[in-house]
Amino acid sequence: MKAKFAFKIFLLVCVIALVILLGVLMYIVLLVEKSKYEWTMLIPFVIMLFGSLSATYHFKTINLYSKTPFFDKVLPLNKLLWISNLILSVGLIIGELYIGYEMYLMSNKNTFPIEFLMVLIVVLPLLLGLLLLVEEIQLYKQIKNYIINSSKDSIEDISGYVED
Repeated sequence: MKAKFAFKIFLLVCVIALVILLGVLMYIVLLVEKSKYEWTMLIPFVIMLFGSLSATYHFKTINLYSKTPFFDKVLPLNKLLWISNLILSVGLIIGELYIGYEMYLMSNKNTFPIEFLMVLIVVLPLLLGLLLLVEEIQLYKQIKNYIINSSKDSIEDISGYVED
C-alpha cells in the first residue's frame, strides 16, 4: 500500500505542477507579453479547470491508499470530480497524440536536440494522462469490489445464523 500511496501523491503533485505551469505560462503570454487574445488560449484555461478538479479528486481519494482504507467516506464522492479526472486524462492523451503527430509532420531531421525537447514536451503529459487514466480505472474497480463484498456481508448479516 505504501507504493500506491506514494504513486497517488506523485499524481497529485504532477497535476498541481501542471496547473501551476499553465497558469504561469498564461500569465506571461497574456499580461507580460500583452499578446492579443485568441480563442485557442481557452485550451490551457480548460486544462487548468479540469486539472484543479482532478487535484481535488486525488486529494479526496488519497485515504483509500492508506493502511486502513476509508471507503465509506469516499463513496459519496462527487461524480463531477471523477468525470473531471477522466476528462483531464483522456484530454491529455488525445491532445498530446495530436501534438506529437503534428510535430512528426513538421520534423526536420537535422535538428536532433530540438526534436528531443519536443518529444519530452509530448511524452511527459502523455505519460501523465495514461497514469491518471490507469489509476482511476484501478480505483473504480477497487471501489466496485468493496461495494459487492459489503453487500454480500450485509445480506449474510440479515439472514443471520441458525442456533442448534
